[in-house]
Amino acid sequence: MKVTGIIAEYNPFHNGHLHHMQMARRQSGCDYIIAVMSPDFVQRGIPAFLDKWVRARMALDAGADLVLELPIRHAAGSAEYFAKGGVSLLSSLGVVDALSFGCETGRIESLMEYARFLSKEEPEPYKALLQRFLKEGASFARARYLAWLTFSGTQDPHGLLHSPNDILAIEYLRAIFQMKSPLQPIPILRSGAGYHDLQLTPAAPRLSGLNPSGASLPEDASGVQKIAPDMAEDTHPALFSSPVPDYASAAGIRHALSLGLDVSSQMPPAAFRLLSGELSQNRYLMPSDLDLPLHLKLYEKKASLTDYLDVSEDLARRITHLLPRYTGFEQFTTLLKTKQVTRTRVQRALLHILLGMKAPSGHPDSRIPDYARVLGFRRAALPLLHEIKKHSAIPLITRLPAEKQAPHGLKEDLDAVCLWEVLVSKKTGAPVRNERQRQMIILP
Repeated sequence: MKVTGIIAEYNPFHNGHLHHMQMARRQSGCDYIIAVMSPDFVQRGIPAFLDKWVRARMALDAGADLVLELPIRHAAGSAEYFAKGGVSLLSSLGVVDALSFGCETGRIESLMEYARFLSKEEPEPYKALLQRFLKEGASFARARYLAWLTFSGTQDPHGLLHSPNDILAIEYLRAIFQMKSPLQPIPILRSGAGYHDLQLTPAAPRLSGLNPSGASLPEDASGVQKIAPDMAEDTHPALFSSPVPDYASAAGIRHALSLGLDVSSQMPPAAFRLLSGELSQNRYLMPSDLDLPLHLKLYEKKASLTDYLDVSEDLARRITHLLPRYTGFEQFTTLLKTKQVTRTRVQRALLHILLGMKAPSGHPDSRIPDYARVLGFRRAALPLLHEIKKHSAIPLITRLPAEKQAPHGLKEDLDAVCLWEVLVSKKTGAPVRNERQRQMIILP
């Protein structure tokens, strides 16, 4: 039995994800694909556009054999901890042979060289270079990259090793090396739009038929002016100026939906049908949906802000100082970010405050998943589930345990889904869906 893992958000699932899944299966020759997927909040520190159950169904319809939930602590962490969480979870199952991921450069040797360097103890000259670039105003990821280039004498004239997908690819490789994981890396060269590219097509038709009334997405929920700067943060995408990509990015699809454009050509038919059904019920969230609950949370002040995950003393001071100027989640993020502290880092910190996620008492590297929750599977993958139950070093959760028996991380997951469902219920007017009553997705 050969098993390949994929770590993803599928926010939402599109043709590029389908291409990756098909190429992963072809290149690995695997019998099964396991997708470890982000829950109802994603790595940028914002709500997932669609709930995890819809996105899991999209992945299963497209060919995944088993979909597992990446715990919120890892899903809403930095690229390093997002990767560590996914790699650790897959490695712990005891049956996964390979990890397939996208990258934006074919220079896998350079990616591995950089990842190996980062997985070892940092030499003093490198540390000095890192501090120099940080003092010059670079973000940590950028400073780390520049310090390595200078220290190693590596040439990367086009910055290929600093693109968003390659940053994650490097972190996956770094986690594999640090954990001495048995996972074999299978990089798939990204085709089409870049990670942050908002382009869809030069003249995509307007969206129609998604709502019973025929109306496009509500302006107050979609807000192009709110989405576009957020998507483009720390990058310089050429909006609608480059040739039409083979595959639009998830950011591009969300942006197109905010404009009321038709995205049906950019998604597998089954995924688009699911998307259409959710949009017709207004079951989607945008960053602006966090405006009110975050404001209320910040004024509670029941705990020191530095108690929360990824909130430094400097960021805590800035939050306190700038809170009187708060008008919304994205506006406040813009106020808080600096040259060294990026928008996404601020968003993650604010989300951790909102969800009440405290910093771990032990070493940060101890933040690895200690359970694997099943969101859905194909009946043909039952032999895979049996093998996981025999060999896994962590429990496979197919039914939520009683609250007192739930691991701490699972309680955080349930708090996160509760917030997502409460926020979407406010928009739809429908009752809040109870996570404990949800059933695993089982496809023929």
